[in-house]
Amino acid sequence: MLTFAVNSCYGRVCPCSRRYFSSPRTVGRLRISRGLKGKEIPLLARITAITDAFEVMVNGRPYKKPFSVEEATVELKKCAGTQFDPELVELFYAVLQEIKEEGEND
Repeated sequence: MLTFAVNSCYGRVCPCSRRYFSSPRTVGRLRISRGLKGKEIPLLARITAITDAFEVMVNGRPYKKPFSVEEATVELKKCAGTQFDPELVELFYAVLQEIKEEGEND
């Protein structure tokens, strides 16, 4: 599932991915409204928080220049443990490396 989410950042978009995953804003709401933290936050919400942040960083916004993949990865790692699940950030990075290596071998 994590590979599925990461692939959307590399042009392999599945139209249902955005609808299927919880909004990253849900992570904050769950934490505030229900007092959830860490592993209590649903896995899909924790994954979405990472993939959505990555997508925003590498694609930019009209008011913000995009980061390189390397810069975005560094930012995710800086926020691991505070904003993002550190174990999932490491998995995300591993999957990102796999995708990069597959692209180099094509």
